[in-house]
Amino acid sequence: FPSDEAQRRIFSSQTVIGCFISLVLGVVASIYVLRFSLQNDLGTNASTVASIMNTVQITIFNFIYQKVVIYMTNQENHRTDTQYEDSMIVKLFIFQFVNSYASFFFLAFIASNLESSDDDNDDNTGQCGASNCMEPLAINLAIIFGTRLVVKNITDIFLPWYAARSKRKTELKGVAADKLLTPAEEDYVLINYDSMIENISNYADAAIQYGFAVLFVTALP
Repeated sequence: FPSDEAQRRIFSSQTVIGCFISLVLGVVASIYVLRFSLQNDLGTNASTVASIMNTVQITIFNFIYQKVVIYMTNQENHRTDTQYEDSMIVKLFIFQFVNSYASFFFLAFIASNLESSDDDNDDNTGQCGASNCMEPLAINLAIIFGTRLVVKNITDIFLPWYAARSKRKTELKGVAADKLLTPAEEDYVLINYDSMIENISNYADAAIQYGFAVLFVTALP
């Protein structure tokens, strides 16, 4: 594989990653601009609305990016499985770190240093929307972390179970119920599992959830 072509494809992947990260930051900024505009009407409920929107943004972007990152890594045509895995891990972690934690870092380290709006409550600190940033940070963590756990368990347990059941029903249509299947036939009716990509995805998700628990535990013990 020509080195020039390899470098060109890697640069293309880096450009796509940069575009995705910029898009995420833009969406997060838009969500909090909307939250500021709703602050006077909704009070602390504005933080809840922003957190729900942020949860939707994280879920959608992670789903889309995972499809894109597999395509980009395949296009790079790595020589070994180890190089392939390393490239995919870096791509996944960089993006998921920004996508998952951008709103948290804003609330924890930036919002309190911004100037309050003229019509904002005098007791509020900066752009936190409350007397301190711990309250909206706790709301954000509870909604995003809790929703992520529920959605991830549904997609990792229920959907594969349902897909396997549906495939088994389709494959065994017309076969007598009392007929015993051979081990090879039992394996055939199972759904496909990509051990490399699925394992990387699961470890990446575990790392992000560990980050939620460790980095922001003081906001929601």
